[in-house]
Amino acid sequence: MKCPLISCPLLAKLHRNLVRGKHDCTTSPFANIDVLFVGDFNQFPPVKSTPLYYGSHPETPMKPVTSQNDVDRELGRCLWSQLTHAILLTEQNRVVDNKYADILKRLAEGKCTPHDHAVLNTRLIDNVDINTTKFLDAPVVVPGNRLRNEVNKFYVNKYAASIGQMVVTSIAIDSCTKFQLTASKLKLLQNLSYTSTSNLPGELPLFIGMKVMLTTNLLVEEKLANGSVGEVTRIACTSRPILKENKYVLQEQPRYVVVNFHNTSCPTFESLNPGEVPIFPLASTFRHKFPGSLRPTSIRRQQLPLVACYSYTAHKAQCKTLDAVITDLVPPPGFKVDSGFSYVPLSRVRRLDDLCILRPFPIKVLQTQQPLDLVAQDKRFEEMDLS
Repeated sequence: MKCPLISCPLLAKLHRNLVRGKHDCTTSPFANIDVLFVGDFNQFPPVKSTPLYYGSHPETPMKPVTSQNDVDRELGRCLWSQLTHAILLTEQNRVVDNKYADILKRLAEGKCTPHDHAVLNTRLIDNVDINTTKFLDAPVVVPGNRLRNEVNKFYVNKYAASIGQMVVTSIAIDSCTKFQLTASKLKLLQNLSYTSTSNLPGELPLFIGMKVMLTTNLLVEEKLANGSVGEVTRIACTSRPILKENKYVLQEQPRYVVVNFHNTSCPTFESLNPGEVPIFPLASTFRHKFPGSLRPTSIRRQQLPLVACYSYTAHKAQCKTLDAVITDLVPPPGFKVDSGFSYVPLSRVRRLDDLCILRPFPIKVLQTQQPLDLVAQDKRFEEMDLS
């Protein structure tokens, strides 16, 4: 189990599910089942939740318990505190560039030097030949959703034009049981980030050959999960696109889109090539508070669970090993910089030469200190280390 992605409430729910499944009447953690946790905590903490190391430092103020989620948080924290063994893996298997590995080690601790900053500046885009194959195929990893959307829009148009393909847009079908959605409300919903709309985008550009990412778990065991990457090979349309607001919009959503996924072990479908999988529109609900409303409104959305994958956020890059990466280390206005802000995108590649940085960045993003709770947990793991 990858610990950086697990929150205290999620750990509590895992415990309860195991207890229920094993019909265990004792108070033993995880119904007496051995659980192996693996991961690097120098990643981003769980989004909008509590990391497992919460409360590890004795001076951490405890949060009040006022809801079921708070109860789960405290149960998860208690379960995590009962770990009895740790094995610290010190051999570096991803990074093969020793000097770059040393920089990443200092970066994880927030102790990068001006010399480290200068070394990383040698990988600014003006100093790198980005016309090599590895950078032409490299994802652009950015800190925020807005920049990701703009980069994807640019690359979609660029690559479609380079291979002579028309870009068509699938519009999400949004509805509400309480009232009829006006055109202005529909437009507002279409412009929301897919991360706040059950991972279904409001507008999905498509062309044959487009690089896409799956945004839902279909067959996890077959490596068809949220974050799986592939290329569009077929768009099954039932209507011709119309020109609207300078883009070709499909009058009806595609019946399905065939995507050639890179690493899937899914059985081959009839009449499709190995690796090709048909992706159908999904329906899901999310809640959104419209301007002037007192309460959020429940919205039902139907859309293909895909997004363009020329750029994605650093959160989505977690746990990936990339052949090359283009990244931006300038925080957006108002963005909270934590210890994973620079470490996550920079540690995705094997060597310094696999890195390209979009623009000059401040040294302070290399010197963000780890949370006290994480430092305390690391010390505890060192005391428990069996290696």
